[in-house]
Amino acid sequence: MVLQELTRAGFRIRGAVAGDAGCDDASLANNATHLRLSLGADEQERDLYLFIFRVRDFAGEGALVDDCRAAAERAANGVFDLIDVPPYRAFGGAWTPAWREALTRALTSAASGGASR
Repeated sequence: MVLQELTRAGFRIRGAVAGDAGCDDASLANNATHLRLSLGADEQERDLYLFIFRVRDFAGEGALVDDCRAAAERAANGVFDLIDVPPYRAFGGAWTPAWREALTRALTSAASGGASR
């Protein structure tokens, strides 16, 4: 569902690696997917580390994702944005305002069952 919504929001999926959380925390691997995306006419690829959690686990996993994001920022010498749209958490770098808006829209739509429903 979430990949469909990303596509509907104008993203092109350039690559995907299941289990890549962007850090060395193996406990996040089952919930993580690393995507390389571009948006619309902008061909620049950007990273998206996407996590999905069961509703009952969502709040408890926030600190783990925050720690993972901090580790990824240190490794990349950059600052990563973070979006929380239960049951999704996502982070990545070099997001433009349009990219962030489209991503928020896609995750919100996926969380509510999809735009075309």
